[in-house]
Formats: sequence, structure tokens, C-alpha cells
Amino acid sequence: MLKPLPLALLGLALLLFDASPSRAEHFRFVSGQIPPFAIGSEDTLHAGIAIDIIQAVFQDMGHTVEIEVYPWPRALKNVQTGQYDGIFPLFKTPEREKFLTYPDQPLVSMGLAFFTQKNSSLQDITLDDAFDYSIVKVRRASMGEKFATAAKGFEENITEVNNTQTALKMLTRGRVDLFSSVTDIAMFNAKELGMDSQIKSAGPIFDTLLAYLAFSKSSGKSINLNAFNWTMIKLKQNGTLHDIYAKYLSEDSLKIQPK
Repeated sequence: MLKPLPLALLGLALLLFDASPSRAEHFRFVSGQIPPFAIGSEDTLHAGIAIDIIQAVFQDMGHTVEIEVYPWPRALKNVQTGQYDGIFPLFKTPEREKFLTYPDQPLVSMGLAFFTQKNSSLQDITLDDAFDYSIVKVRRASMGEKFATAAKGFEENITEVNNTQTALKMLTRGRVDLFSSVTDIAMFNAKELGMDSQIKSAGPIFDTLLAYLAFSKSSGKSINLNAFNWTMIKLKQNGTLHDIYAKYLSEDSLKIQPK
């Protein structure tokens, strides 16, 4: 989550910069299905941490939004061609910056950590010693550069599966020692499966990935990035973002949020 500004500094910044829009706009955004950040499909109502944050930010700015959830490759292609005004939650890469504009403020911060069975003796597991154990992770899910570097030479200890729920089932059935995941994703899915009482954090957050609402350069719609940045900071400061996280995450999950 975003680090709050001191109240005095925030107040001065907001006085110097008026984040209110000159006129209301309607934006169309797209996401992949990534619970608890984006939950839904083409035929269902959409909810989730990132979706609720976007709705709160743009409502505060005086804009309206329309959000669709598609399979991730389709979502990325549609924003690249300008069919949507933005995509989220997205990591920043040089390749994506060719067709997307990123604000300074991330939409969400994703803490990465290891999980193990509730009755396991494993604790305080870091990247330095994790690869002495068997690990499961979701295929194509980034665990960050630190994980990738530490994992070199230990590929035989890592099993990749298609989704978080499969990984959780492998962990709780004792087929692996550790599950490497975004903390919010692991804890939310464990609760959905009724497995939250069967797992625990195996150590501190070993890395944090910043994910953004990135804006299409091809859609023909522009956004005041300064207004977006300051509105994100304001909603962090007044507790709105914390309240959104609390809607979807348990108290245990909130305790292991990245700072």
C-alpha cells in the first residue's frame, strides 16, 4: 500500500495543486481475472480491491468509469489497440511503456512471501534458505527479480501450476513445503476454499511488486496524471484505501501487507 504523506505536506500539496477536473470524462478500463484485485468475468458483476480503488479515485475526480474483466491476453491486446482507455493491475516494463502511460502512483502494492501448512515447523523463511525446500508457484505469475535470481540452480525444487487454488491444494496436502505467492492472492483464495485455517505465513515479505492502472496511448482519451497521483495519495491519507482492502481481506491478511 502507499506510504502516506505527513498531513502538513499533504495539505500544502493539495493547496498548490487543484486535483479537480476541468470537465467530467467517461473512461473504459479492462483487467484480467485476478482475485482479490479484480473479480468477475464477461457475464458477471465486477468487484475487487483494484476495481473499488479505481471507482473511488475517479468518482473523487469527478469522472465516471466502465470496467470489463477479460482473459489477460485479450485484455492486454484490447488496450494496446486503443479499444480501452487503460488496463490494470499491471507491472511496468519497457515493452509495455511503448503503448502505455504510467502514473507515478501505483494502484496496488503486491507483497510476495512464502506460505506453509499451519502445523509446519517452518518459519522465518527467506530467499536465502527457501530453495532448500520444495516450492510451488503459479505459472507465468511473476515472483520478482529477487526470486528469479535466487532460484537459479534450484529449478528442480520448483513446481509450477496453472492457478492459485491448485497450488494451495498441493500445499495443504503436503505435496510441497512452500507456496510462493502474492500475499493477498494466497490469503483470499485460501479463504474462498475454506483453507485459511490450514496455512500460515512462512516468513516475512521478501519483495514487493508495484502494479499500476496504465493508460493507453492509442485510445484518444487523456487523463490528468497529476490529478490522479494526488487523488491516490489523498484517499490513502483519509483511510479510503484501507477500508477497501478490509472489505476483501482478513485481519491476518492485513497484518502482512507491504508497508
